[in-house]
Formats: sequence, C-alpha cells, structure tokens
Amino acid sequence: MPRRPLAQITALFVGATLAIAAAPAQAVDLTWNFDGATPLAASIGSATIQYYDPLSTNWGPGATQFGTAASLGLPAFPSGGSGGVMRFPATTPTQGYQVFPGGSGATAYTMFWDFLSPAAYDGKWRGLLQTNLANDDDGDLFIQNSASGGIGINGSYQGSIAPNTWNRIAITRSATGTLTKFINGALVGTQPADDERFDLASSFYLFADENNETAAGYVSSFRYVDSALTNEQVRLLGNVSAAGATVAGPTIPAPPPEPPAPTPPLFGRTQIMGHRGGGTLAPENTMAAFAKGYEVGNDLFELDVHLTADGHAVVFHDDTLDRTTNGSGPIANLTLAQVKALDAGSWYGPQYAGEKVPTLTEVLQYTVGKGRTILDVKVAANQAFRDAVDDAIFASRATSDDIWIWPSSGQYTSDPRFGNAEIQLLTSIPSNLSDANLLALKASGIDGLSIGDGSITQEAINAFHKNGMWVDVYTVNSPARMEQLIAMGVDSIETDRPDLMADIIYAGDANGDFDVDGADFLAWQRGGSGITLADWKKTYGHARGIPANASPAATTASTSIPEPAGVLILLIAAGVLLPLAPGSARGSRATR
Repeated sequence: MPRRPLAQITALFVGATLAIAAAPAQAVDLTWNFDGATPLAASIGSATIQYYDPLSTNWGPGATQFGTAASLGLPAFPSGGSGGVMRFPATTPTQGYQVFPGGSGATAYTMFWDFLSPAAYDGKWRGLLQTNLANDDDGDLFIQNSASGGIGINGSYQGSIAPNTWNRIAITRSATGTLTKFINGALVGTQPADDERFDLASSFYLFADENNETAAGYVSSFRYVDSALTNEQVRLLGNVSAAGATVAGPTIPAPPPEPPAPTPPLFGRTQIMGHRGGGTLAPENTMAAFAKGYEVGNDLFELDVHLTADGHAVVFHDDTLDRTTNGSGPIANLTLAQVKALDAGSWYGPQYAGEKVPTLTEVLQYTVGKGRTILDVKVAANQAFRDAVDDAIFASRATSDDIWIWPSSGQYTSDPRFGNAEIQLLTSIPSNLSDANLLALKASGIDGLSIGDGSITQEAINAFHKNGMWVDVYTVNSPARMEQLIAMGVDSIETDRPDLMADIIYAGDANGDFDVDGADFLAWQRGGSGITLADWKKTYGHARGIPANASPAATTASTSIPEPAGVLILLIAAGVLLPLAPGSARGSRATR
C-alpha cells in the first residue's frame, strides 16, 4: 500500500478528528448468505460482491451456481435447516469474486467462510483470500495442499479442513499485525501478519490467486467485520449455521483457563537433590553415594533414617537388610556394631566391596557446608528417634538449617527440638492455598513442600513461592520431565540421576565455574560461537532454571573477566546492552 505524503496525512488527521467530533464511526459488519433474487448482494448490511473480470469474458454467471445444500447434492449443515449456497469454480488469474465492503480499507478485520471443499480437491491448494487488487502476486490465505490440510500462509498452516464437510473458517487480523486462525470456533494457530500485504484496500478478492492455486468449492455464507473480534466471540459462533455466519452453529466447549505463569525458584535456579545420596550412581545411602552425588553436582541431599536396636540413627532405606547388604532381617533388630559389620557396597559392584552403612552423624559431618539434607524418617515418632537425631545433629555440629525433617512413616507432632514443628516439609499439597493458611503453616515451622511428581501443580508452586516457601519434587529421572519442572519453577528436584540433571542445569556453564551467569555468555562470545544474547538466554535462561528476570552478572564479582568484558557484564546486568537488530516479520508474497 503506497505511503501518503505528510501533508496529506496531516489533512486526513484533521479531517478525521472533525468527523469523530461530529459523529462516531459505525463499525462495518456485512454478511452474504448467497440466497434470494440477488445472491451477491449482502444479506446483512449494504455491500456487494462482483465478478472480477478484467478481460470482460463474462465468465462469472456461467461458472457460478446458486442453490441450497439439498439442491446441490451437498451434506446437510451441522445445525440442520436450509440456506443459500454458492458453488464457485477454480479461478484463473483474471477471475475471482471481488468484495466491496464500502470505505477505504482496513488494517484490522475479521472474516468468516462457511465452506465445503469437495473430496476431489482435497490435497490441492485452495485460495481463500487475495488482497492484491492486481492479482499479480501470491494470495494471502490458503487451505494447504495436503490431505485435510490446514489454513494459513507463508508455510504456517494449522488445523484441518476435512473434505466434503461443512467448516466455518475464520481469521482475525489485529491492529498489531497478528493473524489468528479458527476452524469451527476452535483456535488452530496464529502467525505474524504485520506486512502491508495483509492491509485491505477498498475491496479484496475471494477464491482468487495469481497462478491458479485455486479449486472449486462451496460457500454458504461469507462475513466481513472491519475489526478483530475476540477469540471468545469467534468461539461462540462455532460451526456452520444454515442462517449464515452471524448465527452460531454447534459450538465447542470453552477452553480451559490459562494455567498460571510460573514463578522463579526462591534461590535463582532449581537445585539438584541426590536421592539416597547419589541416586543410582553408587550404592545408595553410603558415604560413596554422597561423595559421588556431590561430585556430579548435588546442591542438596536426601537420605533415609532408621534406628538400630541400641538407639543409633543410621542411614538406610529398607526395613530389612537383605536387598543392599550381606545381612538379613530387620535392621531394627541389630546393634550399631552389628550393622557396621555388614557390607553395603558389593551388591552394587565389586569396586564398592566393604562399603559400610553410615550413621546419620557421619553423613551430616560430610554434607554440612555442602548442601541441606532431607531426612526421610522411616521410624515412628518416638522419643528414641528424637534423641538419636538430636545426638547426630549435636555430634556433627549441624544446625536446624542444615536439615529438613520429612516423615514418610506418618504424621509427626510438635517438638521443641526442631522448632515449633517436627516436620519442616509437608508431604502433600494443602487443600487451602490461601496466604493466611500458608503463613500460619510457615509460622508453625513448615518451610515448604516435598511431593511426588504426579501431584505437583503450578498453582501450588506459585502459592508457596508467594509466601517464601520451598517446593521440592521427587523422584524424577527423565531429563525431559526435569526440564518441564525447571520451567515450572520448582526449587529442587530429587533424582536418581543427578548427573543428568547437572547436564541440564549447567548446560550454559561455558567457563566451567558451576555458575550459569553473564560470564558464560561472554565465554561463548570469546569462543566464537556467534550466539546472540537473546538466543543464549532462551537456551540457557529461565527454561534451564535461571529466572528470566535474574541478573546475569549476579555472581560475577568472584569471576575473573578481563576488561572491558567486566563492563559488558555490568551492562548486561543493568539491562542496557545494545538491542539486537530486529528480524523482519514481514512474509514474502512469493510463497505460501
């Protein structure tokens, strides 16, 4: 569309202002139902469709047929009833149906086609809209040349147009240049449409294309509105109605509400928690397991606690010894000395022969300063357990900030040894996620939630985060699921494969300092990767556990970066890095 000189724009602005002051503009809403004595005249509103015939061949009246679904041998409308139908042919570049809606054009609009594609033309290009009045360039909306193809342009086709079936096709083009596509009320896709090719002049063509990419078909109603209807307005109009495109046919259910947006983890990124120390990388719940887990990237540790016959807290999972030691029977029947005589490593591999069952004191002495530890308590809430845990905390010089109590064995009661509550992590999502309830739980000593993967929800994560409470999810071994939970913003993931999770978390750690920050972006740049800041953030940012709003330079004070790279880090942190050159969103008219 040619640009107007500034003087003309100014005159138009002044004229438009006076016109608005005199009387508000009326929206254009036109519908053709292709019935009555003048089927190409609008059934609702005052407008016409004319045959596009620059060669004056008078092709239109002979090639176009009007009737009803029944008289043309077509399937009945989804809503029943009888209404007008127009059969149109495959058009040549000098043929089409020219819509004159009145006015000088539009940049935002809505169009509906109540449309049936014969089975014989399924899999062919079927042009629906052409905005170029010379019809010497590609059309602007097509049904794809594939079986039950979708609708779109520029290689972006969504949805499915089943052949020999009535479908209500709809598009909206917003003032900001987004094309939204619907079939039978269902939103099937969006795509950029900010190119001037999508602006409408005073008229436009239906079923026309410059190189014969059209096919015969049937239309029972066409509607044009000079504004973009909302998605809900289009949904409520549903499928085809015999009464035309202003009347709702069968509608689809309302879409479910949008899920809440994720909130970032409390401490910048999702933490790695090794299940039973090192997961499956070493014999579980042994000192070798905790060392291996820390080696591959554990931020946190999970372990299981049992009591020996003489009241010592030991780190062991099963009630019986048989699976992971050379002993047998309940562990609670043995003294600590007897438990220490067992081999807890050979079952995993000969390289771990002689590995012992550790005491809770021994493990806490190792993990304190390396990461907080969840104690999965396997015994009943009794004074012997409380004394044993208290002794281990004292002997290891740990504090209440170094452990979390999480009782898989059942509900625990209040105990002053662990603050106001003996449990620091809930085992299930409360039914009441109100701020008042969560703050009351927090005041009682609850730090957060540790829950099985199948039960976590975005709503719960956001509610806990809003009140400064931790969310842990267990036990997740699929990298794909880890990435989903990281994107949801969980604070920690308990896993048997901390090595795989570390690969995800530290994928962007280009300088190998176990911290993904702005320094890594610079390392990528120095390495000649050519990656842009935007792409780096997309690949290694929030989706990898780094909040989108986190400062990439938050930890660069301890990172040695030569000048002027350090200055660039500060610019990144301040959000003043030079913007990337915007890519063109304008689609070429040379291709569908």
